[in-house]
Amino acid sequence: MRQEGGGGGCLPLAPESRRIDLTTPVFSRPTEITNPLFPIAQVTQSLQLGTADGEPFRAEVTLLPGAKPITWSGRPVPTRIHQYVAYSGGRILEVALDWFAQADDGSVWYFGEDVFNYENGVVADTHGTWLAGKDGPPRMIMPANPSPGQVYRPENIPDLVFEQVTVKSIGQRVPGPRGAVDGALEALAKAVGARDRAGARQAALAAEQATLDLQLRHRPPAEVDLDRLDLWARQLLVDATARDEGAVAGDVATLQVIWDRAGQAAGPAGDRVTAALRSLHAAADNQDTQAAAAAVPALLTALSARAP
Repeated sequence: MRQEGGGGGCLPLAPESRRIDLTTPVFSRPTEITNPLFPIAQVTQSLQLGTADGEPFRAEVTLLPGAKPITWSGRPVPTRIHQYVAYSGGRILEVALDWFAQADDGSVWYFGEDVFNYENGVVADTHGTWLAGKDGPPRMIMPANPSPGQVYRPENIPDLVFEQVTVKSIGQRVPGPRGAVDGALEALAKAVGARDRAGARQAALAAEQATLDLQLRHRPPAEVDLDRLDLWARQLLVDATARDEGAVAGDVATLQVIWDRAGQAAGPAGDRVTAALRSLHAAADNQDTQAAAAAVPALLTALSARAP
C-alpha cells in the first residue's frame, strides 16, 4: 500500500495495526508538557546547527510565553507556542510558530504551524501552514511510552504534507555537545511535501554569534537575544553600505523576529527600538539602502540604553 503526498512523491504506509496515534487523545492539562523525549516546556531556547544543501544552517527554537487556544472536537485546547527561525548561509530562510499540547497519557500532539518562507529577505509564501480542527486533527509528535516498531504520523494533511515515523530503538546513548546522552529514541522518518528545514556572511558575525550561543548556558535567552539584535543591526549596516537590497530586507526581518520574542526584556528603551525598527521596515520596503543605513544608529542607541 502506498500513498501519494502533496510533493508529488509516494511512501509505503505501515500497517494500521502498528499505528499508535489512532485513539482520540484527552487534554486535561495540555500545556503541562513533561514528556522527557519532547521537553519543550522546560527548554526556553535551543539551537540546531549544521549544513543543508552545502550551506551553513542554523535554527533558533524559542518557547514563547502564554498559550494559544485551538478549537478541536468542539472545545478550545490551550497549546504551547514555539517560534522556529531558520537561516541558510546567514540569511533568514523560514519563520514558523508551532503549537503543541500534551495528552493525559503523556503523549505530545502537534496542533499545526503558521509558516513564513523567505526569499531575498521577504516572505515568498506560507506553504506548510496548517491548523488542527481546520485542516485535519492534531497529530502525535511524541508517544508517551515508545517501543520499537511503533508507528505514528506527526503530520498528515491532504495535499500539503505527509510524515510517518517508525520507532527503531529506545534507551540509546548518543553523542551530545557536552558528552554522551542516555535515553535517546532512534526513529526513521519519511515525509512527502514538507519543506526541508534547513555562516554567517562574514567571519566576524559568525564568531560573535557563536560567543552568544555559548552564553545561553549562563544567561537568560531574552538577554542574549537583545545582544543578537545589536549584532544584526551592525550586520545590516554592512549590507546597506554594500547596497545589497535582499540582504538588508532579510536583516530587517531577522531583527523583527528576534524583537518579537525578546522585546519584553528591553525595559524603557522598548518604544525607541520599536520606532527604529519601523523606520528600517520602511527603508527595506522601499529598497532604499541609504535610508536603512541612516536608520541603524538610532537602533543601536536604543539598544545600548536597554535594561541590563
